[in-house]
Amino acid sequence: MAKKLEVSIAGARFFAFFIFFGDALAADADAGAKIYKTLKCAACHGADGKGQGPAAKAMKLSVTDWTDKAAMEKLKDDYLKDIITKGGKALEKSPRMPAYAKKLKSGEDESLAAYIRSFEK
Repeated sequence: MAKKLEVSIAGARFFAFFIFFGDALAADADAGAKIYKTLKCAACHGADGKGQGPAAKAMKLSVTDWTDKAAMEKLKDDYLKDIITKGGKALEKSPRMPAYAKKLKSGEDESLAAYIRSFEK
């Protein structure tokens, strides 16, 4: 009986977490979508996240396909936040990826990373 009670309590806590924080997690991705538009990320990364935006095509850039689940699983959230804030050159990637640290408010890098993760399939 005690074991069932422990499982029930753990399940209730898990459920409560998503009731209270699920909207906040979704809101982060929603805020990230607005930032993605404001920073014009789609120019290179595409509106669909496939890395085939018009600027990427014109400059013949190889841009990560964020819809590729296997590729995205290799990228940690901290890496996404670093490349967003520090730019490609700082991480020995394309110097054409700008650093946005000075254009973002606190936490917006996390929102943008959450939005990028939403492209995964």
